[in-house]
Parts: sequence; structure tokens; C-alpha cells
Amino acid sequence: MALKFFRFPFLTAPIAFTLWYMSMDLTPILADSVTASVGHLRKLVSVWLGLSLLDSGSELSKLLYFLVNIVAMGMAIFLRRVVFVAYGALGAFGHLAFEVFEESLPFPFVLTIVGVATIYLGVKLKRNFNRIEEALERAVPDWMKRLRPEERVGHS
Repeated sequence: MALKFFRFPFLTAPIAFTLWYMSMDLTPILADSVTASVGHLRKLVSVWLGLSLLDSGSELSKLLYFLVNIVAMGMAIFLRRVVFVAYGALGAFGHLAFEVFEESLPFPFVLTIVGVATIYLGVKLKRNFNRIEEALERAVPDWMKRLRPEERVGHS
């Protein structure tokens, strides 16, 4: 506000000094969380993109690719990583949307129904998340719980 009325460069010094110190305090906090997230994302993208670019042409390999993506979506629950659901859904339904049902008239309607059902199930999951998580925690053996990333381990 003072800079608007007084054109004096020294008025910017306290602002610059404060922002400089704030950046030094925030950098380690942001770098740790961003580095871990970017590392996981980079690995996932490289594996998923490598699998996606393998084009053998046989329906058996496309079925295996579909199953790998479905397993990735299941791993999202175990690892508690939402990004696995996104890439798994892209891989699993990409082939169906762009090749199998390319010129099918009912496909958009079926896809809409699947989308609405997904939203409905997401709302139900959010409402009952604690109960479902506790049941899953009891069902997972201890040796599998140790395979999870440390920052995502549940309260067991």
C-alpha cells in the first residue's frame, strides 16, 4: 500500500527480506513432499507409458494389458495412491473406447451410466470410508502392510 503512494525503493526491502526468509523456511518442506510425489509419478508414468506403447496387435496381449491396468486400479486401494486409478482407468478403457467401440452408438450411453455409477460409488465410499478401511486393514496380513510406503501406512 505504501508503494502506491511513495515511490521509494527502500520500502521494498522489508518485503523482499521477509519473502526471502519465508522461501528458505518453506523450501525444505515443499521439496520433501514434492520430491517423493514426483518420484512415484515418474516411475508410474514410465511403466504405464512403456506398456501402452507396446502394440503387438493380438487380442491376447491387449487382454493382458487390460488386466494389468485393472490390477493397477486395485493396487491404488492397497497403496492409497489415487494416481494408479487414473492411469489404470485410462489404460483399461482407452482400448475399449478408441478401438473396440469406436463407432458404436450405445457406447456413449453405457459410458455415461458407468460414470454416474462411479460417482455414486465414490460418494458411498466417502461416507463409509472409515468402516471399509478398518475392515480392509484387518484382512491384510502384516507382511503385506510392511510393503506399503511409510507415509501412507494406516493406523493399525
